[in-house]
Amino acid sequence: MTQAELFDKAKACEEMMRRSTELHVIATYQRLRDMWIKLANDSVDMTPEILAIEIAGINDMQSKIDAVVQSKIDAGLDA
Repeated sequence: MTQAELFDKAKACEEMMRRSTELHVIATYQRLRDMWIKLANDSVDMTPEILAIEIAGINDMQSKIDAVVQSKIDAGLDA
């Protein structure tokens, strides 16, 4: 994943922050955004293997959070 793609992941988190009305969801996506930004900035000094591990970790967290938020949206609840 390129540095630009990592920044795109951060941008997607910002979009989720704007769409949410729940403070804990906003705060969670803010932390995820900050992780993507930090990873993007640090990625130039990482080996491809380490970068892949870091990406996988953040992706795993975000996919679980996205699933919970999407289930709330699907149920018609604020997210």
